Amino acid sequence: MRPALLSACLAGLTVLGPAWLHAAPKQSLSVQAESTIADLVRDILTGGPGETVAEGAVAKDLGLPSGSKARFLASPPSKAVDNRSRRALVFMEPGGRGGKPICLILFARKDDAKGKAVERLWLRIALDGRLEKARLALGPVEKSSPPRFLDTGSKAVLELRQRELDFWLKGASVKRRL
Repeated sequence: MRPALLSACLAGLTVLGPAWLHAAPKQSLSVQAESTIADLVRDILTGGPGETVAEGAVAKDLGLPSGSKARFLASPPSKAVDNRSRRALVFMEPGGRGGKPICLILFARKDDAKGKAVERLWLRIALDGRLEKARLALGPVEKSSPPRFLDTGSKAVLELRQRELDFWLKGASVKRRL
């Protein structure tokens, strides 16, 4: 059985997202360009379609307390120019309802033409925007190579962080409806 975090990231759940994700093409993006991580966290906590619980290797690798719950937003590959499916998850302190947010996890998955995952990226981002952890797994889930932990200070990894934040905060790489 796959860990719940990974299952939530890969599940075919109803897709919701920030308003710009479903915006009409003529709508101005000026407001969205000023979005912050705090705005994204608020959007996830108030509009996320579901919950998941941290458990398993992914949760351990990302330093999430066992049993902490998360709310999330999802975007299918059809919404992105780069054809990646994405999840933005906010994990809360374990125990009780409505715990204090711990961190933001951004997950991006790239599939091959047959729908098999070829790249899975997890970024743990502090609520102040610092990149705390980066985990990359290559290959199909069932035949995946061991995950690599990326240097969070490297230019390439910081560019990945920015790419994912730009997707969620600014609508970068989002396919626009014509």
